[in-house]
Amino acid sequence: MENLLEQARLLPETPGIYVMKDEHENILYIGKAKNLKARVMSYFLNSTPHSKKISQMLMRVDHFTMVNVASEFDALLLECHQIHENRPAYNTLMNHYENYGYFVWQKNQWRVSADWIDNALCLGPFYRQEKMKEFLQVADGLYHLSGPLQFVKGIIFPYKPNSTPEEKKAEYKLRQAELQEVMLGENTKMLARLDNKVSHLAEIEAFEQASTWWEKRLIVQRFLRRNQQLLAANGDFLFVGQIPEKNGVAYYLYGKGEILGKTVYQRTASPAQALKKLKNQVKTEKWRQLSAKKYLNKSDADLFPIFFNYLYRNGSISRFDFNWALDK
Repeated sequence: MENLLEQARLLPETPGIYVMKDEHENILYIGKAKNLKARVMSYFLNSTPHSKKISQMLMRVDHFTMVNVASEFDALLLECHQIHENRPAYNTLMNHYENYGYFVWQKNQWRVSADWIDNALCLGPFYRQEKMKEFLQVADGLYHLSGPLQFVKGIIFPYKPNSTPEEKKAEYKLRQAELQEVMLGENTKMLARLDNKVSHLAEIEAFEQASTWWEKRLIVQRFLRRNQQLLAANGDFLFVGQIPEKNGVAYYLYGKGEILGKTVYQRTASPAQALKKLKNQVKTEKWRQLSAKKYLNKSDADLFPIFFNYLYRNGSISRFDFNWALDK
């Protein structure tokens, strides 16, 4: 361990990825760092507490390698690619995309599917099927779309004492339609309904129930944030991400779940100007493949939140219509 610490002290204080290996060159773990020296040293310092998983990994580490990159963002992108390619034993995130799932609208209800279904309305892919089912449970509890409470009371508008079965069924269809609009990113009424429910429970001093529904609201909020990104990534768009870098301003071209190119300007350029240069990095056959791509694959699901989340926090993103951008 002391020998590994001494090797880590020699690393540069630059962004990059590090690769932990055993004596047989098996890759145990891949990580990213804004400062390679500080991050890798932290594994081998006695004063640093580690999780059980990391402690077990360190018992097997024989040596490590590293790759320098220009920025923390490049390190994030490379880490994702390398984890997908090598599937290290001790990486949890981004290492099990086969288990991701899709929301599917079939037989007048949403369900979770392990696969995309061509003849149905589908959304995805999303990270964990258990979390997807959790979201649907919240939706069902709010809209009463199944079970004995389906027609007990109106959600979109209150039932009247003389409401007919036909009127109740019509209101039920409005509930289904509202949830579908929420899922398709066309409104956020579900959040407003949850806010009203939490406020009402707090007003009548049902604080425990209010806390429970607040947790459910957070589940929905997380879904809506991820879903907005996913709907954009799944659309017929190209995105130019812009972020300052040590040697200038870096521009990235993202489309249909993939980083298609990067270029660096010494001075800030317009996104449209950068797009013209970035397009030339993509081969004609690749454009054909992207044009024919109808939805994101499970292996694409890890990259789009890295792209959108990091650049929204640290840079900017410009969107272009896919076909319009190709014509320019």
